[in-house]
Formats: sequence, structure tokens, C-alpha cells
Amino acid sequence: MTAAIGDYLSDTRDLRTFFADAMFKYKGFSAMAEYAHSQVEGTPVVSYTETGTVEEAFVTGEAFNIQAGYLFKSNWEVAGRFTTYDPTDATMRLPEDQYTLGVSRYIVGHSLKVQGDLTLQDTPAQDNTYQARVQMELAF
Repeated sequence: MTAAIGDYLSDTRDLRTFFADAMFKYKGFSAMAEYAHSQVEGTPVVSYTETGTVEEAFVTGEAFNIQAGYLFKSNWEVAGRFTTYDPTDATMRLPEDQYTLGVSRYIVGHSLKVQGDLTLQDTPAQDNTYQARVQMELAF
């Protein structure tokens, strides 16, 4: 037997989520911004284990992301991104800021792309962590 989505919740709750985004491109320059705000009326949407740790949670709070990049005529692109995430305290998650620097190479138009980035993850009261990523994208 499979559980339906939301079965772990103890009660019915109304979730309100607002998203907004914008994008701008001009002669190789690109900029993008996104904002999300999610809230629940009443008690938080959290399920705890018998030991009191959070087992599942529908994370509420707000997040903001802004990114800018430049695509050179040589088909190399550099981009920088800043993301901030501030969850509601009740979900037992910590706020986090991320700073990312990325490089992309378009090999066959936008059908074959190789990209990589390095992200600094800054979480209060914890050591900073780094995340490196390399990926290839192939479109038909």
C-alpha cells in the first residue's frame, strides 16, 4: 500500500506560497532574480520521530536568488549567483547564504554545453562548506 502525498501530516493545513521572477538579456549579458515566500496557517507542517528529531517537514519561509552572467562571442560564459534562504524556525532548518561562481562552454550552439561552478555555503553557527559541480548538457 502506498501513502498519498501529505499523509504524514496530523491535520489539514492551508499553505500559501508566492513566487516572483524576472529575467533580462541584452547583447550577451543576462540577469535573473527570483523570490519565494511560503507560509502555513496554524501549526507548522512537521513530523517528528519517536526521539523528537524532525522526520519530515514542509519547509516554509522565504528565499531570494539573483544571478548575472556574460556570454562572450567565443561561447564561454561566466556567471555569479547569490542565494539566501531563511526558513521558518519551526521547521528546524537553518538559514543559509550561497555564493556561486560558474563557467560554461557552449560547444554546439545551445545543444551541447559543459559547465562547472563552485559554491560557498554560509550557514550561521556552522563552518562554511564548499560545493563543486561539473555537468554536461545535451539537447536534441
